[in-house]
Amino acid sequence: MNQQSISLAYKPRQWQQDFHTGANDKVFALCIVARQHGKTEAAVMELVDRALRGPADAAYGYVCPFQTQTSKIAWPRLKKLLAPLGQYIKYRETGMVCTLPNGAKIYLLGGDNESARGLTLRGMVVDEFDDIKQDIWNSVLLPTMASYPDAFTIFIGTLKPAGKLYQLYLDRKSDPDWYVQITKASEAGVLTDEQMTRYRKEMGDAAYLREFECDPNPPTEHAVLGTYLQRARIEGRITSLPI
Repeated sequence: MNQQSISLAYKPRQWQQDFHTGANDKVFALCIVARQHGKTEAAVMELVDRALRGPADAAYGYVCPFQTQTSKIAWPRLKKLLAPLGQYIKYRETGMVCTLPNGAKIYLLGGDNESARGLTLRGMVVDEFDDIKQDIWNSVLLPTMASYPDAFTIFIGTLKPAGKLYQLYLDRKSDPDWYVQITKASEAGVLTDEQMTRYRKEMGDAAYLREFECDPNPPTEHAVLGTYLQRARIEGRITSLPI
């Protein structure tokens, strides 16, 4: 049987490569990412890689909070990524289902409906977990993976104040069965210093620190004391003293 080497349309940034390396074959992975840093692209690639290496004819899911969000963001990214495979891929626009060369299927789902009910999945990417309806997650999405003890779940998203995703990070960051990662704009090397300065000026400290620096405790807007406390925290000037 002839074999052909095909490169997919994906060149990972350093933070994305760190994510793929760390999450490799982990049953659970979680990554909180700064805005506009390629989280969807990385999550789609990780899902495709696992599906291609997995059992033939297995099924996987990619879920965004809303079906319309999945169709506008994840579905086009998936097709662009797999474009080099061209003739070996089948797409079903109705229901957004992609069939890979090994027969594995990837279902693009929404966390606002019950379209996943009845599916049996070997793994799932959960994008923006904070915005997915809890009853849909508990009653529809989570049970789709119950048939496989080794079914994987990858959580990826931006930070929401007091959100489920960040709490999951706190609960699992020391768990050896999990890979967890926080990707800040100031550490990822994607934006220039000039860009970050401009965004911070336009957005204000609170929104910028939350959306780009993944800060779970940004100062409240127009709160002078909160701004000083945040600055002191960043500069390492907050500590504890013995009684």
